[in-house]
Amino acid sequence: TYVEDCKKFTDAGFVGANAGDFGVFSTIMKGGKPREENYPCDNIFVTPNIKILNAEAVYEPWMDDHAILVADIEIH
Repeated sequence: TYVEDCKKFTDAGFVGANAGDFGVFSTIMKGGKPREENYPCDNIFVTPNIKILNAEAVYEPWMDDHAILVADIEIH
């Protein structure tokens, strides 16, 4: 599950953009739409010297597999 997968990274000191401070973005698509169940399969992890300022998923009708996850970051 994504909770167990993300925990490996957060235990090592990384910070994730998905399923954290910015919410849970379901990034598994079906028929051009995010699946109704929360599947935050994709993530962006950063080291502590990088701050995630904003994160969001991009959903477009032509996507039929994964949504795009983007993040604004600040490097310290």
